[in-house]
Amino acid sequence: MNKRILLISFMLTCIIISGCMTLTYISRDNDDVQKFVYESWTKDAYLRAQERLKDVYIGMPTDKFDDVVQLQAVVKGKKVVDVIADGLLRPLGGKVKDGDSYVTEFVFGYVLRGLAVQKTVVQVRDDKVYRIIDLEAEDLGPIDMREVEIKGPEYFNSKEGYLDTKEKLKNVEIGMNKRVALIKLGCSLVEISIKDGFFLMASGYLRNLYSQQEIGDDVIEEYYFGYVEDEKEHLGFIVRVINNKVSEIVLEESKS
Repeated sequence: MNKRILLISFMLTCIIISGCMTLTYISRDNDDVQKFVYESWTKDAYLRAQERLKDVYIGMPTDKFDDVVQLQAVVKGKKVVDVIADGLLRPLGGKVKDGDSYVTEFVFGYVLRGLAVQKTVVQVRDDKVYRIIDLEAEDLGPIDMREVEIKGPEYFNSKEGYLDTKEKLKNVEIGMNKRVALIKLGCSLVEISIKDGFFLMASGYLRNLYSQQEIGDDVIEEYYFGYVEDEKEHLGFIVRVINNKVSEIVLEESKS
């Protein structure tokens, strides 16, 4: 099987990207696969990736990109069980619709105290590097877990927490990349496990109301923000995303 197809079939579902790929295969026992992946998520690993990413450019062929970032397949027996590279947060990447076309995103960063610190996103389309998004320039910082411990977990569902996030709404613009917009709203990705990936977390984010649907050629997502008071959810605003870009911000406070 084509190596690039093998990689993408693991990272994503139901897509095939044609072309060649130079992969290093690493055989691992059951017990140390997770340890090997975690080592690639450390800050030191990201700093190594950061130096390599300086050599990545728009239009770079994917096989060369794979070589530059030193992408490797982790194998148990004859099965590819993961794909790693220094600083590659694979569960956060994948195929997304960006504007009128689909791209494959490779997210680089590290995990600190259970939080994903996203730094760089490389988008690939038609077997070439299509776009490089420098999240470090956009990052307002992940959730500070020490601050959370001081305020308590109830802060995330409180009116105070919601109002803190609402103040950041002024940083979000129509047409902005979804990942950048969520960072500007103070959202962080909290690790569940290597298998289960990460979930979105922010003060005022009503995670259980999140919705995603496909209408025609469009992928539409809605992120709901508000607070819980007297066991009742009060909706504040909705960030609507179409094809990975912010399309609308709906204020709902007056309807609560």
